Amino acid sequence: MTEAEEIICFLNQIESPIKFTSKIDTTSVQFLDLEISLKEQGLSYCLYKKDTDRNTILHNLSAHPESLKKSLPKAQFLRVIRNNSDKSKMDQQLEEMVEKIRERGYRHRDLSKALEEAKSANSTKSDEKAPRLIFPTTFHDASFKISKIVKDNWKMIACDDTLPNLQRTTITLLSQE
Repeated sequence: MTEAEEIICFLNQIESPIKFTSKIDTTSVQFLDLEISLKEQGLSYCLYKKDTDRNTILHNLSAHPESLKKSLPKAQFLRVIRNNSDKSKMDQQLEEMVEKIRERGYRHRDLSKALEEAKSANSTKSDEKAPRLIFPTTFHDASFKISKIVKDNWKMIACDDTLPNLQRTTITLLSQE
């Protein structure tokens, strides 16, 4: 049994109505809504759905708040964009998602607008994303003080020649118990 299979087995032993399934072979793993594959150029990933999946997206005629129904298409499009490493596969899955949402009573005009917003939000976000410096520490009540000290002195730390280029790096403090 592989380590991944052991983890899934462990999760399924927890008393819960939710049970996990997966398909794992030497070149790909399908788990939850993601498929990760080993390609010559490295790992690739895409949105995954089981054959038994049904279109259960909230219907536009439901009594849910309008703000929820308005935000749903964009959220689903962002999910497709985020869960795809291959642009052609992403474009195909975006078309499929447009059709799934349209079948649930959403207007084409609203879907087109939400799709453009999702694409725009994703391109802006990826352009602005700075690398993160992760600083793991042992948890302590005063751990937040370390983060404050590092942030307050960041300009001086970033000028240190012995460290990698840190000019655009954001700081993340991980306190571990």
